[in-house]
This record gives sequence, structure tokens and C-alpha cells, in this order.
Amino acid sequence: MSELNFGAKLTALRLEKGLTQEALAEALDISNKTVSKWETGFSTPDLEMLVRIAEYFEVSADHLLGIEKKEQIDIAKAIDREFDGLDRCSAVLKTFDLNNNIFLSAFGRMGDYSNERSVIPEVRHSMPRCVICNENMYNFMVNSEYLNLSCSLYKNKSDFAILEIDEALCRISELFAFLSDKVALGVCRLVHSESFPVSFTAKYTASLLNADEKRVTDILNKACSIGLCIKQTAHMKDGELDVYSSSGEGRILFLIALACEHTCGVSANDYAFGGPAKLIGGTKK
Repeated sequence: MSELNFGAKLTALRLEKGLTQEALAEALDISNKTVSKWETGFSTPDLEMLVRIAEYFEVSADHLLGIEKKEQIDIAKAIDREFDGLDRCSAVLKTFDLNNNIFLSAFGRMGDYSNERSVIPEVRHSMPRCVICNENMYNFMVNSEYLNLSCSLYKNKSDFAILEIDEALCRISELFAFLSDKVALGVCRLVHSESFPVSFTAKYTASLLNADEKRVTDILNKACSIGLCIKQTAHMKDGELDVYSSSGEGRILFLIALACEHTCGVSANDYAFGGPAKLIGGTKK
């Protein structure tokens, strides 16, 4: 039995069912550590337990072992079948459901940490910039030499009521004000770079940006308030030293990438379908 294949299969099945390792262990009457060892490939179940797992997830033992013959499925055709016969509203809901499940299934296969750290999609020459939009959904994708981005935005039950709350508006304004500063954008570039250390000082950061240390210190302190960094004070022999830490924040990099595409990208999409992005419902009186 391939421990790695079995572990990946088990993790995917567990996540598809929305279970934690603890919940699966309880259902199979085993310990949490046993499930963890199976999923990480340190051990595998015996034949009797393998049958129990297959019955629990309603799959074949061959599927668990990864030895069944895999049918080559055309992705476009498989997705098209999912939408066959649906009206527009049902298609929007199906899109949201598929996005959720795609990420869950993919996450279950991300435990294989190989030496290949950088995964970069090939540039898409056919329709590299697409937008699909109606009053229920906005979907945008760009796949070019400079940016790989895919995002979807849907209506919500509150009609984006957060945009009417003063405290939320103040925080949003603070974030955009931070990102409007060129030196702050330089800091964002550094903290999201693999070559930049997780822990750093304002002096070191300023030297890389060729910027004033006091200004960089102010920016880093602001970065702490928006969740991009944290600050700790180190007590040195010659005094105290502020040390900042950051492993990056994907949402902030996402905002920067969207802004970059919106302001620096081409003025037209290679594929565009739909109407205006009126995702906020009518005013309730």
C-alpha cells in the first residue's frame, strides 16, 4: 500500500465530508493520533480497518488505495455537465458551490511538500483576461506574464451593509490610505518576498528601500495596526530595540494585485459577458 497515496485520499475524503481529524477518529473508534499518522503517511490501517473506512466514506477500497483505473476526463466537459439545464440563478449558486469544493479538495492534496516551492501557471494565450458579470455575481480572471489572479464576488444577505457602518468605513479608509503610500507599498513588497526575513528591524527595512528610517518606522507601526506585522521589543545591552515580524498577509497582496490590474492592465477584457456589477440590492425604505 502506498502510504502517501492513501494519506492524500483519506485527507481529501475527510475534508469533502467536512470532518476534523477528531470527528473521524470518533466515528471509527480510534485515536486522533492514528488518523494523523495515516494522513501524514507514517502508518496505514490494517485490512479490516481499511474496509471500515471504505464503508464509512461509501467508496471502494481500490479508490482509497489509489489503484483503480482513472478515467481521463476533460475538465471543460465535466464542468459543462454540472451546469447543463440550469437557469442563470441556479448557475450562480452552482458556481459558488463549485468554488468552495474545489478549494477543499485541493487543500487535501497540499500536504506533499516537495523541493519545488514555486508553482506558476503557464501563461494563457487564449482569453487571458475574462470577466463574467451580472447582478448576482462578478467573476474576474487574468493570466499573464505579470499577474495570475482569479476572484469571485457574490451578493450577500446583508446587501454589503458593512459599507454603511462608520467604524468599518474608518478601518477601510485607513487601509487604503496605508496602501496609497509608495514607501508602504515597498514594505508590502518586501514582507511578501521569500528572500526577506520573517523578523526584521526598521533600520534594515529602510536600508533596502533607500528610505528614511523614521518614516519606515512609522509605516511599520501602521502596518501592525492593519494586521500586516506584529512588533515586539527586544531588550539589548545597549537599550531596547523594536523587532517586527511578518509572514505576509494574502488579502493585502490580493488588494494590491487587484489595484495593479485595474490601473495598469489593458483597458478591455479578452472575454466579457454580462451587465453592470450591481451586487447591492435596492434601497429598503
